[in-house]
Amino acid sequence: MFRSLSDVFENDVPREYTGLGLDGWPKVLESADSGFETGRALRAVVSILQYVKEKSPVTLVPTTKILADGSRHESYRLPFGDENVLDFYLDLLAKDDNYHDWTSDALRLIGNSCADLDINRERALTKLKLPVLLHRLKEKDTADIAVGVLCNLCLDYEPAQVALRANRLFPSIIQVLERQYYNLDFLPQISLLLDVAIEDFNPEVYPCTQAITAIYHTITRPGVDIETQVSLANAVVSLLKYEQIQKTLIEEDDLLVVLDLFDFSYTLDAASMECPSRATSEWKLHHPAQDPEDEAQLTTLRSALSAKLWDMTALTEFTVKHLPTSEFVQRIILWLSIDKAQMQSCACSILRNLASSDQNATDMVMNFKIHRILISLLNDSANLQVLEEVIRLMKNLAVPATNKKELENFESITLIWSKFQSPTLHYAAASLVRQLLRGCFDNVHRFLRPSVSATNESYTSRLLQLYNNTDDPAMKTEVARAIVEIWRTANSGDSEGVQSRVYYVEKAVREAKLRPDEMVKPVVGMIVESENPSLTTEGWFGLALMASSEEWGEAIYNALSRDAPKDCFRAAVSSQEAHSQERDNARILADRLLKQSADNPARLDVLRPLVHGGNYDSEGEPS
Repeated sequence: MFRSLSDVFENDVPREYTGLGLDGWPKVLESADSGFETGRALRAVVSILQYVKEKSPVTLVPTTKILADGSRHESYRLPFGDENVLDFYLDLLAKDDNYHDWTSDALRLIGNSCADLDINRERALTKLKLPVLLHRLKEKDTADIAVGVLCNLCLDYEPAQVALRANRLFPSIIQVLERQYYNLDFLPQISLLLDVAIEDFNPEVYPCTQAITAIYHTITRPGVDIETQVSLANAVVSLLKYEQIQKTLIEEDDLLVVLDLFDFSYTLDAASMECPSRATSEWKLHHPAQDPEDEAQLTTLRSALSAKLWDMTALTEFTVKHLPTSEFVQRIILWLSIDKAQMQSCACSILRNLASSDQNATDMVMNFKIHRILISLLNDSANLQVLEEVIRLMKNLAVPATNKKELENFESITLIWSKFQSPTLHYAAASLVRQLLRGCFDNVHRFLRPSVSATNESYTSRLLQLYNNTDDPAMKTEVARAIVEIWRTANSGDSEGVQSRVYYVEKAVREAKLRPDEMVKPVVGMIVESENPSLTTEGWFGLALMASSEEWGEAIYNALSRDAPKDCFRAAVSSQEAHSQERDNARILADRLLKQSADNPARLDVLRPLVHGGNYDSEGEPS
């Protein structure tokens, strides 16, 4: 380095000049080039720099290039700071905002000198005008160098990060991406700067969603490595956490960009992402082979994008803007048919949000028949997450009464309990069964009849097997609630129809070779074990409805005769709490059991004190 400097100084700097009152500069630089007195030589160089700045500015150009090349060597970086070479260039740039032939090399020298050296970073931060440096990002010829300087200045150095964010680093970086003022080799550094800029991003200061579009277009450029793609995509995820950004994306119809990014994570090729119509029988995403680490990063990215999509589609603004006929929703429906587990799971969670509206849920089932795809997934998928999301979506779709018959497929749903060992999946399936039974006697009729796969087994018996095979209180409660729904649905409507429906239920239970006590057991268990008053009330309600005949009344009485149920029964009937539905339902049950016990003195002795001691009007229906 010093020999090259000597060659430059030869014609423009007097040989006796050092500015230090020492030997002439040729001897000083020659000694340094041999490895001696580097600090002394650098002091001489700084003095010469001051000289040529005044006497021969053109000499600054080659001199600065030589010093910038030297700054690439770690051994020179601290001496450059200690001997004021760095300060010379910081002062030079601070006094002049214009671009010169030496500017790029000066920036290189500053950037290299700050690499991993906090003391030089502190020096730079004190003198460097950050707005001027950020302005270099707007110039195509200096953008890459400015990016390198910014990275070496602020990575792992919090004071510089804070200062840069205060000087609007974020919009400066986005502008570089929009204008494509960068070489692909520098893109990893830009993504690192974006991580710094986004840390305390304020949507009030920079609300425009064009940043997301700019980042997406950068990610999908040919030649970008996977690590940088994931880093930039995570920046999109960070932006999506702000509700203001989410709402703006929805209002400006830019939400499709997020879907494109999700698709791109499978293809890594923007040219192959043409979205077909729903008439296309199959859409395959040709995912290139990845090493396990890359695939793990992409999987994590998809999970994060899925979570943000769920957040956005849960907003009221989304359901107002996007009906099932919209391009966005049609894209999501299409995802259900693509054999990618994360894509199918994400689609189900988004559609579940959309199905929170009864009208949307009805449209999706009646007009777009998405339940056919969902039932196909229940039959064919082995991915537990997909199955769980499918069942949750079906449960939301099953809320409108018009959808229940269309969604019924007890064969596929109840087989879940034997095909997979997953408590959460089992619970979801039981909850879906309950929703399908609620208010739809056609489904009750189907649920009580024999299954397709085994004529001697009913879907109801599968439900009871689930109860007997689990120790999970939540699961047991869900089974009990499904049984209550059978009787609730049978007892809804006009009295003449109720009689017929209840008769059918009791007949179907007998034909399925099930006993009343098997059906009563889960409901009594829910009453005894639940600490939730509404569930207890629901349990007494169910038992009151089930006590419609002597056979069922006897099963209920026997179940309540055990110690714990007996105590609960007495406490509920004798409750003095005002407006207690639990008390009212329990008393109606006691009255019905009493009327069925005329020929059973022992039962009369037990029930009479409950009914008459309660001092209430026993006429009425459970509620």
